[in-house]
Amino acid sequence: ITLLKLSPCYIIFIIDSVIEAYFISTGKMHHILIQNLLTNIGVYLLAFILYLLNVWIVTLDSIILLFNLGVIVSSIYTICTYLYLKKHSD
Repeated sequence: ITLLKLSPCYIIFIIDSVIEAYFISTGKMHHILIQNLLTNIGVYLLAFILYLLNVWIVTLDSIILLFNLGVIVSSIYTICTYLYLKKHSD
């Protein structure tokens, strides 16, 4: 069951990793920095603050949800940035 909950985000993660490899190979590392800052501050720091405030109860399902949310936020930025750069590079 846990694997089924993670599978869709791993597919998204694969696409994200390919695009990140493109950023690395073309010297656009600053996009990966921005992506990581958005994900770490916007998702994981918020989750930590909610945990400290006893709003977020840590369970296996909530950790899976947090992981999936992190992958989705990260991938949205990466895919949108890639499409923007491709559109404006011609």
